[in-house]
Amino acid sequence: MHKILVIDDQPDSILILREHLRRAGYDVYTAASGKAGLELAVQVKPDAILLDIMMPDMDGYEVCGALQSCIETAIIPILFVSARIQPEDIQEGLSAGAADYIKKPVEFVELLARIASIIRQRELIEKQLADEKMQTFSATIVSANHHLKQPLTLINLATTAVRRLILKDSTNPNEINAKLDIINNAVSEISSILNKYLAADDPKIDKYVGDIKMIDVSEKGDI
Repeated sequence: MHKILVIDDQPDSILILREHLRRAGYDVYTAASGKAGLELAVQVKPDAILLDIMMPDMDGYEVCGALQSCIETAIIPILFVSARIQPEDIQEGLSAGAADYIKKPVEFVELLARIASIIRQRELIEKQLADEKMQTFSATIVSANHHLKQPLTLINLATTAVRRLILKDSTNPNEINAKLDIINNAVSEISSILNKYLAADDPKIDKYVGDIKMIDVSEKGDI
């Protein structure tokens, strides 16, 4: 069940909106002030917020701005529900970050259609973000495997060689040191690769093989 938060200082408006939204199958939460609405939004994480503009403690524009700037509520779509219906009011509401704007008195068929629309848009955005996150994760695994396989293989071979040298009756220190140098160089290469990943502020995803992709975090693509 989708959750709707109604922020409005008018008890009659809250009562009417809550009744119609519940009949439409929504789980409804209400707040009678902007400050209470902000606290409830963080707590409840609603799927959409219906927000009045004219309120005493914080007006709707201020509440909208605060919601947009909070990482926990920034993605929640906001629909202004207001008696202020001048073009400049609507423009200011949309500029504040609202997904939509509807006038009072409310036509509930229209309101429900708009709520369904902004929730659907949010779900599409969340799906896109999840897909991008998974693509980045997969590309990171492929890239790490590609870049780290060679130095790890060298470490494994050199370690095996050191063991064999130690088991010899006559051990040549120079031979052991040569293998240890290989291990040290491989460790340094791994450290350098990992530092490039950590320092990348704008990693790019490039083609690897077929549909498989990998991350290129170097400036010249030579990682």
